[in-house]
Amino acid sequence: MHFFAIKKIIFLSMSMFYLISCTTVFENNYDVMARQALFNLMKSQDVYRAEHDKYANELAQLSSYDLKYHTGIVYLEIQSASKDEYRAISLPAESTTARVFIYDTTKGGYYEADEVEVSKYVLGALNFIRGEKEKQKTSIWSNNTIDNTFIRSKNGKN
Repeated sequence: MHFFAIKKIIFLSMSMFYLISCTTVFENNYDVMARQALFNLMKSQDVYRAEHDKYANELAQLSSYDLKYHTGIVYLEIQSASKDEYRAISLPAESTTARVFIYDTTKGGYYEADEVEVSKYVLGALNFIRGEKEKQKTSIWSNNTIDNTFIRSKNGKN
C-alpha cells in the first residue's frame, strides 16, 4: 500500500507541473491579439528606425508601415521613444487574464509585465478602449441618422 501512495504522489506532482507549465497554451484570443499587435509594432519600429535613424514616438507615424490592430480590442501605446530606445505596451481590453505585454529596449526587449506593472495599465487602457467603442457607436448612429434624413428628403418627406 505504501508503494501505491508514493506512486499517486509522484503522478499528482507530475500532473501539477505539467498543468502549470502549459498555462500559455490556455490563453484566450484577446491575449494573442494583444501580443501580436506588439510584435507588429516592434517590426514597424525596426523599419521606421532603419529609414529615419530614430524610433517613432507616436502610433500615427507608423500607420504607413503596415501596423494593424483592432483599437476596440487592443490598447497599444508607445510610451516613450528616442533615437536609440523606446518603450511600448499592449494589452487586451476584454481579457479575463489581465496580461500586459511590454517591449522596452532598456530592459532587454519583450517581456510580460508583473502584477505591479499590470495594475498601472489595466484601468487606463480599459477606459481608452471603452471610449473608442463609444466613438464607433456614435459614428454608426450618426451615419444612420444622416442616411435616414437623406432618404426622407429624397422622397419628399420631412
